[in-house]
Amino acid sequence: MVYVEARTKPNTLKEGTQEQPVAREPIMLNARPRVSVIIPALNEAENIPHVIAQVPEWVHEVVLVDGFSTDGTTEVAQRVWPNHHIVMQERRHGTERRNASREERSDRRGPGRALRLVQQTRRGKGNALHSGIAAATGEIIVMMDADGSTDPQEIGRFVDTLVDGADFAKGSRFLRNAGTYDMPRYRQLGNWGLVFLTNVLFGTRYTDITYGYNAFWKRHAGALALEIDGWPNEIISNIRVARHGLRVQEVPSFEHPRLAGEAKLQGVFGVGWQIGREILRERCRPARMQTLMSASNATSSVDVTVSDDTITLRPEGDLAPATTA
Repeated sequence: MVYVEARTKPNTLKEGTQEQPVAREPIMLNARPRVSVIIPALNEAENIPHVIAQVPEWVHEVVLVDGFSTDGTTEVAQRVWPNHHIVMQERRHGTERRNASREERSDRRGPGRALRLVQQTRRGKGNALHSGIAAATGEIIVMMDADGSTDPQEIGRFVDTLVDGADFAKGSRFLRNAGTYDMPRYRQLGNWGLVFLTNVLFGTRYTDITYGYNAFWKRHAGALALEIDGWPNEIISNIRVARHGLRVQEVPSFEHPRLAGEAKLQGVFGVGWQIGREILRERCRPARMQTLMSASNATSSVDVTVSDDTITLRPEGDLAPATTA
């Protein structure tokens, strides 16, 4: 693998804070897996132009999942998108997709990465990720935020970690060369408590548990907690990938402050108790250590169909019985 240096934001760190590592874009000598970047967005019209403009050119597509915004978030995204490859509806599956006419697909195709617009089916960030994974067409899924706190120029670092052998690349703000501008002391203490609880109950060695910047191979989507619509989704997903025996590698990441608007996470203490309760409930849940989609039988492209309680995976275009979680 060969690296090239990517342009990074100006260094605006305060004196005494850790220096941010230089972002690197992966250039693979062999065929590179397609990367889908999922961005849940609820009333982020002010922030979304900056976020999508920073997504590297080599990314296959950006899946923007709208959470019933009222400020024109999706319209702004379409207006600032740098090319004409915009997919206006969720992808079809099997015979329905193959028989659809060009007009029915409503695709405006052009060179460069695609913008795929998806409407989530219910409320909550967990449901937004649920909807985005079902619509994504890449072999690698990267999940990041729409408020500017997660740096798109770090995507290459997550992809490198997966290509080098990991099944799940988990962002951490508390590794060397990582950090955060957006976490008050009381939230750091709460995060530390949830990390400690997780590591004790599940035998993990995580340094961060409440950070949503993660990446994984799409064939492992069945190991995630996609049935949880709310904030605990990301935390329980981090636990489940470990319980399913997947190779999890933490990746240093720097969390920036929100660019504009109000944070969607309100009532931090209430959410913390909710997450703690879900962690304890997960400990009582029997571990399902089956291989949902092993590397030996997975193809380069996988369809993921997500209903309320199940995740169905099958090789793209295959009509044979699917693997169900």
